[in-house]
Amino acid sequence: MKKVVTILLILFSLSCWSQQPAWEGKIFGKDKALHFTASMLITMTAIETAKDWNVRNPELIGVVVGFSVGLAKEFLYDEHQSSRDLLADFGGCVLAIPLNRFINKKIEKVYKKKGWN
Repeated sequence: MKKVVTILLILFSLSCWSQQPAWEGKIFGKDKALHFTASMLITMTAIETAKDWNVRNPELIGVVVGFSVGLAKEFLYDEHQSSRDLLADFGGCVLAIPLNRFINKKIEKVYKKKGWN
């Protein structure tokens, strides 16, 4: 399951990176889409890893890990810090939770339908 999520999000981030969206501007742009997508990918991977380790509140752990990576990147790597980048990071972390739940439900349906329980 983690492989499917990881592959889908990597493909989405590559599509955002290779094309310049029509809505490119100061607030929205390729950089913000990359921040958003990378945060979603990291958060979803952290959630599933925490579930594998039977950690309590895996979604909270995932959001903390995803946003921490965004904070570290913003303050340690970038020359000019941007609150919009952090907002895109946080949005990606928060929206990763319902997307992860949705994907897990769909995968469970397929497993039950095929009898792979």
